[in-house]
This record gives sequence, structure tokens and C-alpha cells, in this order.
Amino acid sequence: MNQVQAATITKEELIMLVPLFSPNPRLQEMKKTLALTQSVQQCRPFNLIKEPVANLAALQAAVAKHRPQIVHIAAEFMENGRVYFGTVRSRNRSWPMTEVLSSIAEAGANTELIYFNGPLNKDFMLTDDDNINFVIGADKKLCTAAVRQKFTALFYLFVGLGNSVGIAYRQAWQQLPVELQDIRPLAIALRYRLSLNPAEVGIHK
Repeated sequence: MNQVQAATITKEELIMLVPLFSPNPRLQEMKKTLALTQSVQQCRPFNLIKEPVANLAALQAAVAKHRPQIVHIAAEFMENGRVYFGTVRSRNRSWPMTEVLSSIAEAGANTELIYFNGPLNKDFMLTDDDNINFVIGADKKLCTAAVRQKFTALFYLFVGLGNSVGIAYRQAWQQLPVELQDIRPLAIALRYRLSLNPAEVGIHK
């Protein structure tokens, strides 16, 4: 895939899909997160789509249906990095993060960013064979809910203002207290395809 230039400021909507697992206590948190972006006149608005899913097939169908640029996974994560669906932490209702990623990529919706509300493995990398440009993971053990919510709001604000993903990621961290920036590599990690320069590539319509 050829590199694309950073998005310019436009009033076109950015489509964000938030899969709803049962229960999903973070939906209200996500609405508050995006409220900041909607209050800035120059920011591209986010069309927040909430879709109930119970397994990977349902997740893939939701992505294929809505064709979002961003999929925000506000789910629960096991200690071994698996994402689980529903209220019971059972192995037969959980999937490795890599399988969740593949399910979204195989939907063929050209989704550009997947934001996990859980930690990425330190060895997790995207390759040029992946159809997803960017993946972000937030470790809730190292990053408090308040900081995670503030970072996410700032990140999406800077993305909506037309910044590249790399610049939006850096600017969001620069807005947080210095003492919190020291845990950045582990608290909220950004991974991207090897052929991309995150400072130049943004989220596009």
C-alpha cells in the first residue's frame, strides 16, 4: 500500500465503531471522551456507531456493515492478553488480540486504526501484510481510567483536527503531566505497519 498524506481539516465525519460487549460499562466513558472533540469547531465530527457483538463473526459483520475508519475496542482483557465477550471470563468466550485484529482486517472495510482498551504484547508488531495501518493498546494496570480517558480524548481531538496519527499520539502525551509521560511505552502503546511513517499518515475518509 502506498503511503498517503496527512489528513486535511474537513467537516466530513470520521466513522468510529464501538463494539458492544455485554455488559459494557465504558460506553458512557467513550461518549464523554468524544464530547471534547465535538466542542472544537475545526474538528472533524466522529460518528459513533454502537453495535452489539457476541463473537468474532459478529464483530467482523459489524465492521463490514459500517466500514469504519476506526474500531475502538472498549472490552475486558484477561491477564494473558485475550479479549473476552460477555460477563464470564471463560476461555471459550475469549479470543487472542491477534485474532480480533485479523477478524477486523478480513472484513475488507479498510479500517485504518484499531484502539484496544487493553495492553498490547511488547512483541506485537504490524507487518506490510496487515491491512490495518495502526493499532493502539492502553494497559489499564499501568494507566488509570482518568488518564486513559483524557489521553483518548486528546488523541481523537488531534486526529480530528487533521494531524497524522503519530503527531496526534505525541501531542496527546505532551498534554499529560510529565510524571505520567515516563510510563508511555508501557501504558499506551502505538504500533504501525513497517512501511509507514506515523508522522505523515493520518485517518482518511
